[in-house]
This record gives sequence, structure tokens and C-alpha cells, in this order.
Amino acid sequence: VAEALERRRAGIAGVILISGFYDAGQQVLPALRTALNIPMFAAAAHYHRRLPPDLQALDEVHAVTAAEDWARRVYAPALESPDTLSPAARTLVIEGLTRYTGVAGKYIDGKSLKLDKATFADHLLDDEDRELGRYDMRMTLPRRDLKLMWIPTRDPSLAPLLDLMQGTFPPAIRYVRATLGYRNDLLYRGPFGGEFHPAPLVDVTHGASGDLGGIFTDWMTIMWDKDAKSGPTDESKDGQAGAPKRPPLVRAMERNPKLRVWNIRGWYDSSCQALYEEVKQTPEPLRQRVLSSCYPGGHMLYTDVAVRQALQKDFARFVGDALSGRNR
Repeated sequence: VAEALERRRAGIAGVILISGFYDAGQQVLPALRTALNIPMFAAAAHYHRRLPPDLQALDEVHAVTAAEDWARRVYAPALESPDTLSPAARTLVIEGLTRYTGVAGKYIDGKSLKLDKATFADHLLDDEDRELGRYDMRMTLPRRDLKLMWIPTRDPSLAPLLDLMQGTFPPAIRYVRATLGYRNDLLYRGPFGGEFHPAPLVDVTHGASGDLGGIFTDWMTIMWDKDAKSGPTDESKDGQAGAPKRPPLVRAMERNPKLRVWNIRGWYDSSCQALYEEVKQTPEPLRQRVLSSCYPGGHMLYTDVAVRQALQKDFARFVGDALSGRNR
């Protein structure tokens, strides 16, 4: 959207990315990217009191910091070449994963040494037979039969909000209609059911790469074909046509050298440490115009009152800084 507006010379002052992905051409090593999921798991495990006593006795910030330190020093190097590790070294890594995530070692892939989010969410609360929400790992429900695939309509962080996600949230409707002045009689294309996604939510990708037993991992975008192979190309900086298309955010920032970007993410939704690393690896001079903030919330982090209050202050500051930068 930002890139399209800049092509039309809208001259926007700032872009806010909430609970999503950030792509400004940064290159983070796959091993480090995977390792930086561990602090996210540690935050959720600390919330549910599943860390060992010494880590649980720390406040959440310090527990997460300890997990990040281990992930960078020990886990990321191990992931770079797991096949070369001795049995003893492999055992130490699995013990570390258990220590900083609270998940039993039997659920960790002994060959790749990886622990994915789905496995973590399904097994952190084994003793209570409950599963965590994929979009807010503080939220739980009685665990489904694990022979059944995960689907969003049964997710503990989505199921309680399904009615609100279908356009039946009066405050949001009033805001869109009255405050923003958006007048349209079209139906809201909610994420579930016939309007947005085939119903029932089963076997919609027929085993395509990257699926979850029939539901593509990015299930909210099932209507769009994001295949990069068929995407257009654009002109490279030296004017040669046919170069791979650069990320839209990069093109927007290059067109508008005053445009600023603010990333917002919740601790219990995705890895804040990975986001900070992505910004750190953003090429100059773009990096100087990117701000990132993480809050103790889930995917819809604005539903927490304390987070919403903090967001209001930070939002006002970002808007003020972006506007003042545009006017200079």
C-alpha cells in the first residue's frame, strides 16, 4: 500500500506494521532466525510458570534475556551444522531447549534440533491437557485430539473472537463509518466461511508445500497468489530492466526519503528478538528510519488495556516525529 501511494506521489509520512512481517531487504542467517524463536517461547513458558525455578524466579524480561543469550551463544551455532555435533553436544542443546522453553526433550526433533511453534503450543501444558493459542500464547483451551490438524476456528486465541472477526464488532463499525467516514454497503469479507475462505476449512491446498495438513500456513491470504516466480520485475538502481522486484517497503522508502516505519509486535505472538535482529540487518540508510516496539500482548495486542495506553502515547510520538520529519 505504501509503495502504491508513493508511486502516486501521495507523500506519506509514516508506515505502521502491526503484528505482521517486515521486509526491507534484510538478510538474517536462517540458523539465527530460528534460534531467536526461543526468547518468544521463554516468554510464554514464564507466563504459564513452566520454566525451571531459577528462571521462573526472574521477572519475565530477565528470563527472556537469559533465553536470548543462550540462543545466540549456543543454539544458533549448533543449528548452523547440526550434523557435525557429537552425541554429547546434541544432548546439551536439547537440554538447553527444555530449560528455556519448558517443553520436554522428547518433542524436540533430535536430528534438526528444532522446536516449532505448533509443537510448543501443543505440548507446553501437557500436564493440563491444554493447548496454547497460536496468536496469543497466554490463551488456552482444552487440547484437541492431536490426531486432528490445527485449524484457526478452533485455535484458543481465535475461537473466542470469531464473532468480532466477522465484522460484528459495533465499536469498530462505528469507527469505520463515522470517524473515518468510509461509506460502503458491501459485506465485510471476514476470514472464515464462504466470503473469504472455502468452507469447511479442510483440504484447500491439496498438500501444497508449506501447508498445515490442508490449510496453507498463511491462511488469511488464501484468495491471493503470492508466487514470487510469477511476479513482475522492476528496474534496478542502475536502470537495467528485468531485475528481481525489490520489497515494496524498500521501493516506498527510496521514493520518499523522509518516510518512516514503525514495527509493532506482541511478546506472545511472534519473536520480538527476531524483529530487532531484522531491523539491525536492514541496509543503510533505510535502517535509520525504522523503529520497532514490542509489548506484552498477543497478535491483537491492543486488546490489553495497559498495552493500548502505552500504544496511544507511542503512536502520538511516532506521528509527531514523522510529520515533523516530512515538514523539514
